[in-house]
Order: sequence, then structure tokens, then C-alpha cells
Amino acid sequence: MHDIITTKIRPPATRAALVQRARLNTLLQHGLELPLTLVVAPAGFGKTTLVTELVGQLPPGQLAWLACDSADNELLRFWRYLLSACESARPGLATAALALLHAPNPVFEMVVGALINALVDATEPLVVVLDDYHLIENQAVHTALTLLIDHQRSCYGC
Repeated sequence: MHDIITTKIRPPATRAALVQRARLNTLLQHGLELPLTLVVAPAGFGKTTLVTELVGQLPPGQLAWLACDSADNELLRFWRYLLSACESARPGLATAALALLHAPNPVFEMVVGALINALVDATEPLVVVLDDYHLIENQAVHTALTLLIDHQRSCYGC
């Protein structure tokens, strides 16, 4: 993971003094039980802070975090970062998918399929946070991610 900026795959530190948002925390906690949860609000409303606070309570190895930026619209880069986030959370989880990704002319259905298979075989759930995903406009990224979401129903805890 030498070509990865590690701060992109780590959640930001939580701040000590936070505004308590019990209703939103309850809704988000329920969202952990669902296949997909979207947190939508205008910029500056505390989405990242809210999610960071909740996922900070997860046991080690159950969180893969990716802070998306506009450069992640490149399909190979997006998946390199997403798989690296999964691998950082749980070493070995994304090894097969990363190997396929680094092959000449990777086939993204195979890359995503390898990750799906690893998640199915996992003994613990994995929460994947894509912070600022709204910056991703590349349809190929959306299509590959949709494949993951569509097939994760059979993953652990789904």
C-alpha cells in the first residue's frame, strides 16, 4: 500500500465536544443493520462527524473508510483505494481482489466478485464508509459499486 495516501482510508479523529444528536444517532445506528445507508445533508451540516462518532464505536476490523475526492473518479484509483481500505481494516480480506486489480487490463466484475466472495466468507461484518461519495461522477465507478451492493445481501450479517 505504498502508493496509497493513508489518511484517505482512515476515519478522521472525533472531537471531544460534540453536539448531541440522539435522533440522528439512533437512525444511523439502525442503518448499520441495513445493506445500504445514505447520509445526505448540505455541506457543513456534520455528516462526517456524525458517521465518525458512530463508527468509532465499532470493534476493530469492522470498519473500512474511504474519504473520496474528485480524483477518485478514475475507476482503477477508486478501487485501489476502496480495496486498500478493506485490507487496512482486515488484513487478507481484499488480497485476491487487489491481485486481480493489479493484473494487466483488470476486469472489474472479477475484482468486485473477489471482494464479494471474501465478504461472504468473512466471520465478522464489515461497515464500509464512502465519505464524500457525491464527488464521484464516473458511471463506471457507480456500476462497479452497484455490483458490490447488489450482491452483498448474501454477505455476513446481511
